[in-house]
Amino acid sequence: MKKLRLNEQQFLRAVRLIFENREGQAKERSLQAIRQYFEVDNDYFANIIRNGYWDLDDMFRDQNNPSQPHPDNPDGLSNIDYMFKCFEEVFFHDPKLRSSQIIRLEPAFVKMAFDAGFQQGHNDSKRLNRIRKIIWRMYHAAKSSPEEAKIITKIPLDVSFEQLDERYGKQIDEENAQETERMDNTEYTPNGDYKIIGPLDFDTAHEYAEYTGDMENDSTKMCYGMFRSTWEDYTNDGNYRLYIALNNNWKNIPPEHDDESKSAYDTYGLSMIWIIVDDEGDLAYCNTRWNHIARYKAGRSVDNALTREEISNIIGINFNQAFNQGI
Repeated sequence: MKKLRLNEQQFLRAVRLIFENREGQAKERSLQAIRQYFEVDNDYFANIIRNGYWDLDDMFRDQNNPSQPHPDNPDGLSNIDYMFKCFEEVFFHDPKLRSSQIIRLEPAFVKMAFDAGFQQGHNDSKRLNRIRKIIWRMYHAAKSSPEEAKIITKIPLDVSFEQLDERYGKQIDEENAQETERMDNTEYTPNGDYKIIGPLDFDTAHEYAEYTGDMENDSTKMCYGMFRSTWEDYTNDGNYRLYIALNNNWKNIPPEHDDESKSAYDTYGLSMIWIIVDDEGDLAYCNTRWNHIARYKAGRSVDNALTREEISNIIGINFNQAFNQGI
C-alpha cells in the first residue's frame, strides 16, 4: 500500500486527531490511520510517531487487552487514552494555551515529556516541571512581545528541551531570583487562620484528598493524594515533600463557589492549599482545594495555581521559612 506523504502542517493536523475530545475507539482509529497511511517528509516527525506514539501499545497497555482500563483511572479509560488525558491536564489544561500559537509545538512537548518518563512510573519530575514552566513562559513572552511571538512561530518541531531551556529557562531563573529578593525584603505577619501540615506520606495525603474537589466524585479530587502511583510521580518517589496549608475552619467550608466566577481561589479553594516542594526547596507544584473543577487566574492552571510569593502572602510567612526550615 502506498503511503501518503505529509508536509509539516498536514502532519500536525493528523497528530492533533489524537488529542481531540473523542471516544477511545475514535482515538484508536486515529492512531491506526497514522501508522498505516502516513509518511512524512522529515525523519523527526516519523520518530515522533514511532517513539512518541507507535510504541505506546507496548509501553502503556496490556498486550492481550488493548482497551484495559488504567488501574489508577476512575473514568474507565484505556491506558493510552488515560495517558493523553493526563498529559493535557498537566501541560495544556488551560484553554488559553490550547488556543494559542504554543499548541503548534505540542508534539515536541509530548516527546519531551515522554523522554522524561511522563506516566511511566519512574519519571524525571524536575524535568517535567521545567517543561511545564517553559510552556507558560513562552506563552507570556508571545503575549507581551510581537517580536518574541515571531520567534516562537519559527521554532522547529525538532527543537530539544535543552534549546528551549537555554532561552526560556534563563528567563524563569531570573524571575525566581527576583521573587526571592522580594520575599526576603518583605516583613510578613503570620496568618493565624492557617497551619502547615506535612510533609505528608501517601496515606495521610489520601485522608485529606477525600475532602477535595466536589467531595463526591473521585475524578474531581486531588490526584496528589488519591492514587499512590500519582503521589509517587509528583513527589518523585517521596524525594519531594508534600504539604497542605490548611485553614483552621476547613471542615466547615462546603464545596460551594462564592460567586458565578467559579474561582479556584475562593473561600473553599483557599481553605486547603496543596504544595509540593522539590529536593532543592523550590516550589514544584501547587493546587487549591477545588482541583481542576474551577477557574484559574491568567497564566495559572492545575499544578501551577500559586507562586511562592502568593503562598507567602496568604499564610503570612516567607515560603522558604515555612517549607524549608519548618514553622
